[in-house]
Amino acid sequence: MENAKGIFLIRDDYTIEYQLKERSFFISLTQVSKDELYNLKEEGEPGVVYKKGQNLFYANLSSFPFQVVRFTLANTRSHACAICRHLSALPDEQGGCSKVRAFSRNIENFDYILEGYETFNTPSDVFIVCKCLNWERERYVPKKYTLSEKNKHVIFLAQHLGEWVETLADVQALEASYR
Repeated sequence: MENAKGIFLIRDDYTIEYQLKERSFFISLTQVSKDELYNLKEEGEPGVVYKKGQNLFYANLSSFPFQVVRFTLANTRSHACAICRHLSALPDEQGGCSKVRAFSRNIENFDYILEGYETFNTPSDVFIVCKCLNWERERYVPKKYTLSEKNKHVIFLAQHLGEWVETLADVQALEASYR
């Protein structure tokens, strides 16, 4: 059985499409309840659940004539958690997220997740949140360094890249030797 890594598409009719070697494969998602989904996960078959609002849609990935080893829905929003300030296992009151504390499993249990998908019983399960009520953009503020702090960092990096340097002049000589 061949392995499938790549981009899957979710269509407006809740069908998943995958193209492999100029052939298209389709699987229909069916709406399920939380209890039905729990039972499906317990069966051990590889599957995907897509959450839109509070609706859950399921597809058995073993229906594809190949093993799904990496699953990415291309036409959903990007992974919101990657730039969320709540991406932490801290308690909610301290700015954390219960999804993180639950090891990113069981998307159906998080009412604040409005859109996303999760694969289970695959070699490389994923849990992607596309739209979330708790989402806040992480505000990255670069640290300002003095010239002497910058020089210390440059020397530190040069030493750990395999070249021994002790002064800024050594760094500049090393830099010149690579030109």
